[in-house]
Amino acid sequence: MILGADTRGDLPGVFVLVPVGRVVALVADGERADGLGLTLVGDRQRVVGCNISLSSDYGISISGDGCSILGTLVRSCSHHGIILNATTDAQVVGCRIDSNGLGTDNTYSGIRVVLGSGHIITGNQVRRGAGNRHKYGIELADAPNAPTSCLVFGNDCVLGGSTSNVYPQTDAGNGAKTMP
Repeated sequence: MILGADTRGDLPGVFVLVPVGRVVALVADGERADGLGLTLVGDRQRVVGCNISLSSDYGISISGDGCSILGTLVRSCSHHGIILNATTDAQVVGCRIDSNGLGTDNTYSGIRVVLGSGHIITGNQVRRGAGNRHKYGIELADAPNAPTSCLVFGNDCVLGGSTSNVYPQTDAGNGAKTMP
């Protein structure tokens, strides 16, 4: 579990690689880890109450199953604020995602979900900010990379994305449900 980490700038605050439930690497301030603000590789990790900002890449990247991001601020990162990549049963709850996608206008999303299944994304506030903006506040990728059986509901995405606040707007035929 990571509590209250604060990362700023191009140097990541924390990089965690966790295969089979044990920590094998922890990179703290001042060391590079792929330019990411926070990267979780492994299962059942929790990020609680952190401040991730000014990353030159993603704010938070997760590729482990059963991970949770709770009450965390992700802002002013160059690419997606949060990306869930080929994971299952992840939760993004009560976070503030603000002004990410600064690298290229109308390209990156506040929260992006690629592949995987069983995610719950709720209670988040997503804002696109000024200058280069999110394409979508919350994005579930299209086929062939579409996630399945995800619930996206109860998020405040007013001004979440330049193209659309949430994409897709309804059941895309893959069991992924999005609701305002």
